[in-house]
Amino acid sequence: MQKRILILGAGNIGRGVIGSIFFDAGYHLTFYDAAPNLTCGLSSQGWYTVDRIGDHIENVTVTDFDVIQAEDETGLEAAIAQETLVACCVYHGAYDALCTHIANAVRQRASKKIAPLNIFLCVNELGSVTYFQERISQQLSGSDLTYFREKVGICQVLVLRAGLPSGDERKALDPYAVTTSLDGHVFIDQDAFLGDKFQVDCVQFVDRIQARMQRKIYTGNMFHCIQAFLGAFHGAEDMPACRAVPGVLDNSLAAYYEAEEALSREYSFSTEDRAAWNEEILGDIKKTADGGVSDPVSRVLARPMEKLSRSNRFIAPALLCIKHNVLPYFLSKGIACGLCYNNPEDSQSVKMQQIIEENGLDAALNIICGLTEKDWILRDLIRGHYQELKK
Repeated sequence: MQKRILILGAGNIGRGVIGSIFFDAGYHLTFYDAAPNLTCGLSSQGWYTVDRIGDHIENVTVTDFDVIQAEDETGLEAAIAQETLVACCVYHGAYDALCTHIANAVRQRASKKIAPLNIFLCVNELGSVTYFQERISQQLSGSDLTYFREKVGICQVLVLRAGLPSGDERKALDPYAVTTSLDGHVFIDQDAFLGDKFQVDCVQFVDRIQARMQRKIYTGNMFHCIQAFLGAFHGAEDMPACRAVPGVLDNSLAAYYEAEEALSREYSFSTEDRAAWNEEILGDIKKTADGGVSDPVSRVLARPMEKLSRSNRFIAPALLCIKHNVLPYFLSKGIACGLCYNNPEDSQSVKMQQIIEENGLDAALNIICGLTEKDWILRDLIRGHYQELKK
């Protein structure tokens, strides 16, 4: 019997990274996405390409897949009720709808005693597992709730392979083409997974998933984002242009190592683990950059207020640095550049500049970044950099 996986969210990560990895391993794919144009077009074409870029280029044509149309919620729930592996590759805005569909499917599974089900949360957000568990549990009761708690694994996943939109020239040949990095792993929480573990190239089951998730967001995601903030301040419009600005890469690397040191002190990562992680993240990003992937700054910096919030990829590691006596000098410089980001086509960027203009920087550090007077060290660092930038 052919192995199968249902992928919710057919974007760059869903079809580009997760889809192509499992396709390589001989899995039949089923995609669902809330965008009708995407589901209709992908279904009609019946194939799509993935270009993996690194020290060489691999071109993969994915063909063995089905598509559940955006409006077919009954079909979606029936698919969840039958599959054993479901990968969620969506943004937070889709969480509630998916939780409802999963809860409805759990009722079907419980009545037929179909088990187990493993749901992979391929999302860059801390606390997503708890959110899914609580939202689904709220909609179940009795034996259905017992089934969910015992037979459904909600597994955090770390996707350490970039998935990006392909360029216009490639899109002219295949409107559903995706560009990814050639190397990089997908890490799955081994403690939450139910049943026999499978073997797929580039997929690893790991422990301490929440610590690893924090490290991914506070070092890897931050490193990519800080390059965009620093480069955008100098007018760069895509990631290669950001890296070409003198000092951007050096400053970004310095911020990376500030955060990595603080996280290693917080979670006691071993020397070997740290070395492997740094190679995984920095090596992968360098290969992606060398491959000439042109990622627009506007995409990387979408929703800047979210990125600059207290629990996200800049403020949280900076506060962790202060906790462990590491001066977050370069992290705070990135935060200051972030507060200068002004994109009239991004609603959060517009709102952020309005907050700063109407309330002043000190108030904005509380409103946007969640920093209180107790966080005076980080506030002073950010204020100093901001004032220098404004000169």
